Amino acid sequence: MIYDFEFRKNIKKKKLYEAIAKEILNAWDAKTPIEIKKRFLHLAKKYHPDINHKESAKKKFQDISLSYRILTQWDDSILNEKFSTISEFDVKIIKIKANINDEKSHIERFKNLY
Repeated sequence: MIYDFEFRKNIKKKKLYEAIAKEILNAWDAKTPIEIKKRFLHLAKKYHPDINHKESAKKKFQDISLSYRILTQWDDSILNEKFSTISEFDVKIIKIKANINDEKSHIERFKNLY
């Protein structure tokens, strides 16, 4: 059996990106795409660069837009994009909240041996 390590890594990264997106949109309890869209529109109106002229609002709007794309129109090119307002500390908190383990799988441990 051949293991695609890159694919496994992308699945983990996708799970993390979805957790970050839910945190940004405050959509942990959103069950339908309609609820996610409502939260996106609410935040987009608040942080849109035409309305809010602060630099931090522009970055926040970029994160909100990326989060909405992650939760509604996923494609693997999103893995190359980065959140601008999320720090390493925030990522650790989100991992705890989303119950994402940092522990390596047995396959990844085996891969590191050779």
